[in-house]
Amino acid sequence: MERGTCRDSLLDSYSPERSHVGDQVLKGAERLTKVATLKNPVAQRLRNLVGQVMLGLPHVAHAVADTMSETTIGYPHTPLNGPALHGGPQPGERVAPVAGQRPAGAGDRPLFALFATQGEETAELLRRFPDLLDPEVRPALQPGAIWLVRPDGYAAMAATQSRWREIAGYLGNLRADARPDMEKLPPEGTADDPHGRSAGALPNATRTRDGAASTCST
Repeated sequence: MERGTCRDSLLDSYSPERSHVGDQVLKGAERLTKVATLKNPVAQRLRNLVGQVMLGLPHVAHAVADTMSETTIGYPHTPLNGPALHGGPQPGERVAPVAGQRPAGAGDRPLFALFATQGEETAELLRRFPDLLDPEVRPALQPGAIWLVRPDGYAAMAATQSRWREIAGYLGNLRADARPDMEKLPPEGTADDPHGRSAGALPNATRTRDGAASTCST
């Protein structure tokens, strides 16, 4: 928005996303405070013993580290979530970085990233949205599908390659000059996308001429 690329309504996603995270942090802090301030000597010894044993387990230590670093946080109810596919990261879930691969959002500009097999579909998306998309296409997360990942590393939406226009519509609705005209999408479970979820399944979503749910409009 600072660059005049995206609509101001993109800010509408901030409150529902961060308020949910804030609630989780406060609840976690309350539980930790209760455990840390136990006054009963027996309870204190039991706490110390259990804590020492549990934190010595690798998977528990990793889970604690992930929680403290907030990498387990997700945004399942953000208005930025678009259509989904069965399998793979769901909209609002974090797409884990891969060693040796440049993570989404890397660079001097916050850009969306495509995870897909390169072809005519990805080339057309890059041609239409050079201001929103990282020109580097990452390896596909699932054969025959395209994932759109936010600059902060969370999945925005996914579509089969045959329905790449849903991604075009999603990105088009983020733009400051987004078109208000709408067009109906094919119904869920058509031959083009027998496994995908249609944009009509999304709460508060509209459908654009290009085929994506508008989750940023007010």
